[in-house]
Amino acid sequence: MKTFFITSLMLCMVLMTYAQDKPKTTIAKKTTVATAINKTYNSGIDFENAAMNKGELIDAIAKDAGFTKADAGNALNAFSNSITKFLKKGEAIEIPGLGIFYVENSPAHEYRDSKTGNIVKIKAKKVVKFKAGKALSDTVN
Repeated sequence: MKTFFITSLMLCMVLMTYAQDKPKTTIAKKTTVATAINKTYNSGIDFENAAMNKGELIDAIAKDAGFTKADAGNALNAFSNSITKFLKKGEAIEIPGLGIFYVENSPAHEYRDSKTGNIVKIKAKKVVKFKAGKALSDTVN
C-alpha cells in the first residue's frame, strides 16, 4: 500500500487548529475541541454537543492561518477530496504529527439479531480507519 504525504500547507492548516498546547477553537457550550473529543470517547457519542461542524472548522482555519473563509473552505475541500481520492484507490495517507488514514477490508459475516433472533448476513466491505499519531494523542491527553 502506498503512502501519500499531504503538502505542508494543507498539513499546517489542519494542525494549527488541533495540534497546539491550548485549543483555540470552541464549540457549543464553551467546550474546547480536546474536551469534546474526550467527552465523545469517554462517555458515549454526543454529536450535538461534542462535534465541531465544517463551518466552525473553516472559521478556525481562516482565523489561525490568516485566510479568508472562502480560501479556507476551498483548502478544506481540497484536503477532503485528496484524502477521499487516495483512499478510494486503496492508498494510505500519512500526515506526520496527525495520524494515518487507511482502508481495511471487512469480511462478510453473520450475526444474530438480539431482538428477533434472526440471523442477518453482512456483506464484505471496505472500512475507512484513522489511527492518531503520537503528537495528536499527546496533545489530546
